[in-house]
Amino acid sequence: MGLQLAVLPGLCTLGFGVLAGVAISISAIRAALQKYRSQMIWLILGLMLGSLYAIANGPASLATPRPALSMATSQPVGFVLGATVLLALEGARMMMERKEQPGVPIVKGEK
Repeated sequence: MGLQLAVLPGLCTLGFGVLAGVAISISAIRAALQKYRSQMIWLILGLMLGSLYAIANGPASLATPRPALSMATSQPVGFVLGATVLLALEGARMMMERKEQPGVPIVKGEK
């Protein structure tokens, strides 16, 4: 194994492209949400539903097809773990927002 510097320009180009794409898409989505809020909400919901369909039927489109996602092929532990991570991240975000605002109680219901 050695340093393969021949691929470095391609990796840098890919990295800059990803960063530029993220920056442009975030600003475009933010602008569209401000101007066309209800249409964008429906667009995002449609994309999410389409993604769920693609996730469920994704294994059937592999080179060696596998059964589509069902209750028999799903892993409830992975689902619960993912939901737990999302809830923990949301809780951490809420705690950070409360710490930034002086005078806001951290415990719910306190005044």
